[in-house]
Amino acid sequence: TIANLPTYLTDLDQSVGRIPIVIAANKADLLSNSEDSPLLTAVQAQAVALEAPWFMTSALTGGEVESAFRQLGRMMVLDAP
Repeated sequence: TIANLPTYLTDLDQSVGRIPIVIAANKADLLSNSEDSPLLTAVQAQAVALEAPWFMTSALTGGEVESAFRQLGRMMVLDAP
């Protein structure tokens, strides 16, 4: 869950070191465009705290999935030694 993300990233950092991350929050198709949902607020807060880009994605429609992966790819290329 989004609440556990900092713990997961701490564990990952300890195992393999710092890597680029993108937050992809699923179920965007269930939110209305104007909805101020707790999920959206939590995702935004975590993204700011982690200095990570984020996307509201939808597995159902495919919305923003490609954008999230493209962003991650750009970050990986820019961080490459």
